[in-house]
Amino acid sequence: MELLGLPNIGNTCFLNATRQCLLVLPSFSKEILRQEQLWSSSPFSNLLRCLSDLNRSGIPDSGANQATKAGLMWKVKYSLSGYDLKYLANTQQDAHKLLVNMLCQLKEEGMILKMLGVNYTCPVSQLEFQLVSVCTCTSCGRESSTREDYDHLSLDFSSERTLLSSLALTFKVST
Repeated sequence: MELLGLPNIGNTCFLNATRQCLLVLPSFSKEILRQEQLWSSSPFSNLLRCLSDLNRSGIPDSGANQATKAGLMWKVKYSLSGYDLKYLANTQQDAHKLLVNMLCQLKEEGMILKMLGVNYTCPVSQLEFQLVSVCTCTSCGRESSTREDYDHLSLDFSSERTLLSSLALTFKVST
């Protein structure tokens, strides 16, 4: 799906970049829209509503003009300010931190819906995975493992690394 751009309402390129990353994942945006009847009547679905509206405004022939899109951007900022007040300010923020906060806020909205008895599947669940870390004792060879839940993975792309080399570095055996 081609998403058309949103206006920068004052240092919001971090928000546009994060929104583009999430909403161009077909399964993520389709899951939000597919379940709209489940969450649309809940007053606790602010970010879901904003992402749905933003998604629709970026579709060609949606009829959304720049003023409408700017209004949607303000609604997103306001929704995010419930999680962290810094998003109300007119200052540049870190896109990665915003992504983490958006995923957390979406998961919280999903938990509230489930507590209210709504049979809702959070779209963030499609991004979640587990990593297993294995530690081996150098003396006896005994192994212990731990599982950790993640919904994003930060990779080092410095020095012109490729995706594969960045993944190899992240999962490199360490002593």
